[in-house]
Amino acid sequence: MELRPCTTGLAPARVRPEVSAICQIRPFLVSAGSRIPRQALRGSWPPGVFILLMAVGDRLLSDPDTYSHIALGRWILEHHAVPTSDPLSQTMQGAPWIAFEWLSQIAYAIAFASGGWAAVVGLAAAAAAAAFGQLTRFLLREWEVVPTIIAVLVALVLLSPHILARPHMLALPLIVIWVAALIRAADTARAPSWLLLPGMTFWANLHGSFTFGLAILAPIACEALWYSPRSERPRMARRWIAFAALALIAACLNPYGPEMILVTFRTVALEKRSRPSSNGGRRISAGPAHSKPSFLPASASLSIAE
Repeated sequence: MELRPCTTGLAPARVRPEVSAICQIRPFLVSAGSRIPRQALRGSWPPGVFILLMAVGDRLLSDPDTYSHIALGRWILEHHAVPTSDPLSQTMQGAPWIAFEWLSQIAYAIAFASGGWAAVVGLAAAAAAAAFGQLTRFLLREWEVVPTIIAVLVALVLLSPHILARPHMLALPLIVIWVAALIRAADTARAPSWLLLPGMTFWANLHGSFTFGLAILAPIACEALWYSPRSERPRMARRWIAFAALALIAACLNPYGPEMILVTFRTVALEKRSRPSSNGGRRISAGPAHSKPSFLPASASLSIAE
């Protein structure tokens, strides 16, 4: 690999110490990265992350909501339908409610029925491994090997508190693929591929974070238009708008239709109303303390003793 001199455009006497340090270590990083095969790096991350997460499997089961997700998945499988009212909670049973993570809940219920808690952990770990594998693959297209390793390690550390056996983990690979594909399309001055649309439908049935995928279309499309030649902007705008409209339709292909999109905004509004606020130095809340529904029946139904 050819090493080019690190230039700053400034006279040597005016180069800042930190810039000089970067110039000195850059050849080392490039040389070290050249000794690591890119294909080996792509292939090593998924199994490495999977083995690491399986080794700390109990950590992935530290969220009590895992019980309710499995119980709801069982309910859906037993009734061959998705609920329109709360079927399991102790304090809000029968209240209007939708299972906007119904497909993930079915997946966790099947995993639990097939292999117990080990299978539940394995499912979440496999999803995380796939996500980091996709992230590595995308970054290696743009960066050298060493910066890619550093970025993926930082991402793993930052995400580690949220790597749990919950529905958002199953949506994580789709989040990476969606965002990476949109950025790639903007960088190459083209509209996103239509092949992403089935992924949006799948995502919308897995987890409510699909609304993030719809929202992020706007800023990335604006960037694509900004860097497109002026003569190409009308055509580019039409293609991105058409893709956004089809993505919205694809997101509505679920048992609840557009309601799945609205539930995200209702959840955010509910969290704002229930967040404590200050009033003359006293903390007050919109409702009684610990007003979340209790999932005691759901937890009891997960007893592995038959």
